[in-house]
Amino acid sequence: MSPDASFFRIWDPVILVLLLVTATLTPYEVAFLEDFSEDFDSLWWLNRVIDIAFVVDMVLQFFIVKWVSTRQRFTQSLRETSSVYVRGWLLIDFLSVFPWEFVGGVLNDESVQSLSLLRVIRLFRLLKLVRLLRASRILKRWEADLELRYSVMHLCYFLLLCITVSHWLACLWRLSVDDLTRTDTWIAAVSDTVDIRSPLSVYVASLYFSVYCVTTAGFGDVVPQNDMERLIAILTMAAGASIYAYSVGSVSAIVASMDEDNNAFHQTMDNLNAWMNEVCLPATMRAELRKYFHHTRNLSKEPTYRRLLGHMSPVLRKRVASHCHSTWVQQVPFFASKLVPRLERDAFVMEVCLRLVPVSFAPDETVVRHNEPAQLLYILKRGLVIRTLPALVGNCACNFRVLAPAVIGEDFILTNFTRPYSVRSLTFLDGYSLEKRGLEHLLRHDEFPRAASLSE
Repeated sequence: MSPDASFFRIWDPVILVLLLVTATLTPYEVAFLEDFSEDFDSLWWLNRVIDIAFVVDMVLQFFIVKWVSTRQRFTQSLRETSSVYVRGWLLIDFLSVFPWEFVGGVLNDESVQSLSLLRVIRLFRLLKLVRLLRASRILKRWEADLELRYSVMHLCYFLLLCITVSHWLACLWRLSVDDLTRTDTWIAAVSDTVDIRSPLSVYVASLYFSVYCVTTAGFGDVVPQNDMERLIAILTMAAGASIYAYSVGSVSAIVASMDEDNNAFHQTMDNLNAWMNEVCLPATMRAELRKYFHHTRNLSKEPTYRRLLGHMSPVLRKRVASHCHSTWVQQVPFFASKLVPRLERDAFVMEVCLRLVPVSFAPDETVVRHNEPAQLLYILKRGLVIRTLPALVGNCACNFRVLAPAVIGEDFILTNFTRPYSVRSLTFLDGYSLEKRGLEHLLRHDEFPRAASLSE
């Protein structure tokens, strides 16, 4: 059974929700709800539904294909898949589904209570929290499908970490009191302001204590009253301070990395302004340079995109490049010729897309010079240019305005051709260029015979 099957697109979110319920409900039950009897109430039934769901998930693990790192391949049989699971996650999953509540119910009698084993069995229920380790398997399968930035995911992770740790420390703080009749406990000290008969009220007071420990805000009116509580308070403060420091440092680094592109651009503009001041450029030229840098801001990301393409397999690289640029490339009649078979034409367009280079021109810049050799093809995405043809009779030249999207220089496929026209930008101009040398190299390949014959 493949973990990418459509069934798991429904099953995995269900298990993840149940994991969050377990992380929240189980510590609260152990710390604040002392009734271990098998009462048929809503909470008891909720726990049984969760247990059944995890048992079903445990059984499914015997059939899900797994990656074997030592052999660098996936499991190929049910026996091999089961063996990998038994040697890995089986014990953890078994501990997470073991019915500790029933053990506590069986041992809940006078003889056991006199041996103080009931409280130990009560704490064993916390072993259900090992279910949270399943979340790593689910999130790993989701990693390719999630479109969130890793920085956003990490911020969500740290937020969830702080909330979860605060909740667990609140439950630990409640467990420091084993007898509500004692007068030397923190619960007795706050009994005037907290309804100690209400688990929810006691939980709010415990959460209040854990939050100001985690956030290092210092003690409030909930303070330890005996040595055991002071020891747990020390552990709580140490854990809270460590997590708080780790979270603050990590979040600061993540927030800084979330805006790397803007920071790099701002640094570039600062360097530009400093350089212009140093060489004493006139104010009009400074404004012109700033406009150009602002307009070409996205071009600075192009090396990163090129590196990403370089990390892809050849087929993926062609497919991605074709998706990004084929619309522009097919505006060139030669590349979209119906005389070339469809499969050859599509493959040819993919290769051409890989050879496109982004270009940008400022207003009133020369794109094509009169009588220059036809070596470049320009595919314009945005902007306006003027194309000037010399007059055949007299001194009046012919001017044509060309608005993007458009193609300039289709004649670059001709041999030893010089362009009898010039092209000048009227606005900021964005597009792609393709070198004749790259096209000729491509046409020499045997896989494009029809396209090569059209160029001759």
